[in-house]
Amino acid sequence: MQQLFPRSIQSLDSIFELVDQFRIQYDLDQKTAYEIELAIEEVFTNLVKYNDGTSQISLQIEIINTRLTIVLQDFDVDDFDITRPPPVDPQARLEERRVGGLGLFLVHKVMDQVEYQYQNRVSTITMIKKIGEDLCSK
Repeated sequence: MQQLFPRSIQSLDSIFELVDQFRIQYDLDQKTAYEIELAIEEVFTNLVKYNDGTSQISLQIEIINTRLTIVLQDFDVDDFDITRPPPVDPQARLEERRVGGLGLFLVHKVMDQVEYQYQNRVSTITMIKKIGEDLCSK
């Protein structure tokens, strides 16, 4: 499944609908569905908030073999590598934590692999989650 979304936080409703269709099509369990929604929401929100692009953002979700792959592409933007999130101490007291970074920390926790490429002002973020073999035949 691949779709373009307007660069707007309001696009999240449509993104969640797409993820829900994908969940139903592949009979994903609730935990996996929640984790991919969380990862997509966090990365998409960061692209909207921190990149100055004006074009739509591409979202692709697919299952190949035992890997669920999510690819977000943002066009005509500056370089911002999400594979190097700022350090976060989740054990620190709330008032001691610095602002920012917790969402990307969570993305790296729920996904098995997070990759970033930047070429010709196109940012490509690939997130991979290993899934059970029973989903591979669907």
